[in-house]
Amino acid sequence: MLGAILGATVHRWIFFVIRIQSWSMCPTLMPGQFALVTRVYSERSIARGHIVVAASDELGLMIIKRVIGTPGDVIDIDGSGRIKVNNLVLVEPYIETWAGPAGTFIVPPQHVLLLGDNRSQSIDSRQWQRPFLPVTAIRGRLVFKTRRCRSQKPLAPPGSTVDT
Repeated sequence: MLGAILGATVHRWIFFVIRIQSWSMCPTLMPGQFALVTRVYSERSIARGHIVVAASDELGLMIIKRVIGTPGDVIDIDGSGRIKVNNLVLVEPYIETWAGPAGTFIVPPQHVLLLGDNRSQSIDSRQWQRPFLPVTAIRGRLVFKTRRCRSQKPLAPPGSTVDT
């Protein structure tokens, strides 16, 4: 009984587990992988580069994206998709292809700018009507991801077919 109460308390207040459903964070996170997420309670616990789970009112669902801009940042995305934060080039070794719309974003107080690692497949701040997500919408920060099992077949990207 005590174990069940402790488990429920940990799940409610400290950690939760998610299953990756889309290709927007590839190659960092692949569909079918599981991730352990720690709950976030303050703006101070969010930093550029963190992968977060957030509730998007605009999309009507939970999303997982990388924090690129924090309050006060000026984000410049050029035509090739490369990013400057406050006039400094953002080094992103996790990106395989740079793609998507260009633009300049000034992140307001208590908000973040989020992008998927798979820029050509991610619907993120670059396309949203309201590109900045309130920090209060962030539900947690990724702290651990599982490896994909060798026996687990990968989920197919949209528009593709898989041999069975």
